[in-house]
Amino acid sequence: MKLFLSTCAFMLGVVKIDGRCANILSDEEQACAKPLKLDATSVLEFYQSRSDSTIFSEYINCVWVKWNFINENGEILFKNIMTANGLPWKISRICEDVGQLIEKAEKEFKNSVKYCAKNPPVPATAISVMRCIDKNYKPTPVEDSLKN
Repeated sequence: MKLFLSTCAFMLGVVKIDGRCANILSDEEQACAKPLKLDATSVLEFYQSRSDSTIFSEYINCVWVKWNFINENGEILFKNIMTANGLPWKISRICEDVGQLIEKAEKEFKNSVKYCAKNPPVPATAISVMRCIDKNYKPTPVEDSLKN
């Protein structure tokens, strides 16, 4: 049964596999993608291309409201972003599958969130803050992170 459901999800575009990661849209993401006629493949392509599309901006604003990263008035809720799980995936679709690397990426993304909270883009919208966090994400070499 699981194989059947996985196959159906893949065929319907709900799932996009990129290497070892599957881009499965959550219920919140699907609710935002559907009215914009987006699927998992197009959402992943927008992330990977760092798209300037207004459709992608609308999608990001919608999911950020649902994730409580931004309120209904458009105010960025940096504290909520800092405490979110899966930040590398939500911000940049960066996928790690090793525990130490996941923790490392989470810490580095939180440093980027702190930077953008202190130096917010103008105007501070969901898409501009997402780009700020993505741009200021500074991965440390794996060898250096293993020393700590």
